Amino acid sequence: MLDVVARDLVTEPDVRVLEHPLPLIYCLPSRERPIVVTTGALKQLEPAEVEAVLAHERAHLQQQHHLILVLADALRSAIPWLRTLRLAHTTLPGLLELAADDHAVRHHGRAPLIGALQKLAITSCSAGALAVNPATAEVARLRIARLSNPSALPRAPHARPLSWLAIAAALGVPATLATLAVMMLPLPC
Repeated sequence: MLDVVARDLVTEPDVRVLEHPLPLIYCLPSRERPIVVTTGALKQLEPAEVEAVLAHERAHLQQQHHLILVLADALRSAIPWLRTLRLAHTTLPGLLELAADDHAVRHHGRAPLIGALQKLAITSCSAGALAVNPATAEVARLRIARLSNPSALPRAPHARPLSWLAIAAALGVPATLATLAVMMLPLPC
C-alpha cells in the first residue's frame, strides 16, 4: 500500500516519505524501506532530530522488537490466566521504546531525541507500528524525563544481564509449562 502513496527518500535507502501534515515517524516490519516519515515530520523536526529518530526506528528493526511483541502477544493469548504474561503485554512496548531510545542516544546524543520526542508527542501512532512518538502522554513524559536526567534513575550494576534473565524467565517458563501440559495430554487411539 505504501508503494502507491509514498515516495522514496533519496538520502536514506530505508525510508519512505508520506505526504501528510501530521508529524509521524514509524517503522514497519518490512524488508524494503521499512521506515515511514511524513512530510509534517520533515517540516517540523531539525535535521539532527530526524537522524536521531531514524536511529531509534532502526534500533527497533535491528533488535527485532516486533518479534518480541508478537511472541508476548502469542503467549498471552495461549495462557491468558498467567499474570506475568499479561504484565509483559502491557510493559514490553514501553521497555522496547526505552531500549531504542538508548541506541539513538549512543549515536546522536540526548538533545536531538528529546527535541524530537517533545515535537512528536502531540500525535500517537496506530497500533502495531513501532514509533518514537508514544501512544500515551505518560510514556512520553517518562521517556523525556529519563533522557533529560539519566542520573536520577537508579541503576543496578548488573541491570542488563538481569533484564535478559527476567525476560527469558517471563517468556520461557510459561512456554515450557504449556509444552509439558500438551505433552501430558492423552494421545487419541
